[in-house]
Amino acid sequence: MSLANPFFPQFEDLPRQGIPVFPLPGAIVLPGCDLHLNIFEPRYLNMVNDALSTHRLVAMVQPDPGDDSSDIGAARIARTACAGRITSYQETNDGRIMIVLSGVCRLNIVSEQLHENGYRTAQPDWSEFRLDMMPAPDSIDVENLMMAIEKYLGDNEMQTNIDSLKKLPPEILVNTLSMHMPFEPIDKQGLIEAPDVDARAKLLVALCEFSGAQDESGGTRH
Repeated sequence: MSLANPFFPQFEDLPRQGIPVFPLPGAIVLPGCDLHLNIFEPRYLNMVNDALSTHRLVAMVQPDPGDDSSDIGAARIARTACAGRITSYQETNDGRIMIVLSGVCRLNIVSEQLHENGYRTAQPDWSEFRLDMMPAPDSIDVENLMMAIEKYLGDNEMQTNIDSLKKLPPEILVNTLSMHMPFEPIDKQGLIEAPDVDARAKLLVALCEFSGAQDESGGTRH
């Protein structure tokens, strides 16, 4: 199935089957934000080429941290993922492909199967996430969020351009931070599953505060 307009997909046009699945621990994409990927495994090179010839969508999904499979591509995966649209594509001289995935909409994976080209595809259920493709409500406490982020970065001796972050629209700010903050994969999955952007912002604050509390007590997470 091809989207009616693959450059500006509408919710009703999202494919109902055969969306490629890319499991990668800690790497997530969220609506409105870009994820840069370096593709080199043959099965995922096939995946990118196949996606480009159809709907241009790839679902980024977290592998189950409890699965000890040596092949991440065959490990159990989370039920909820987020699809991104390939918006940039560049081949390298050593056979890799550099792509940019622009987040479109989350999905629940109903079932999956192995594609003949070596990667997995999923039957997606988008119904729970229609709001991902609509403007977010203006209820995000950006000031509280940025206070928590700045404290987390300072406590962990990390640097970023805070002024540039503060210029982002609230929804994009929350999703960008969710993608790039150095949280554990299980926490990234929680951010994907947050009901909406406001809940995701509150979870970001909680994760920053929890990390600070752990550091002060000398504890470790398991």
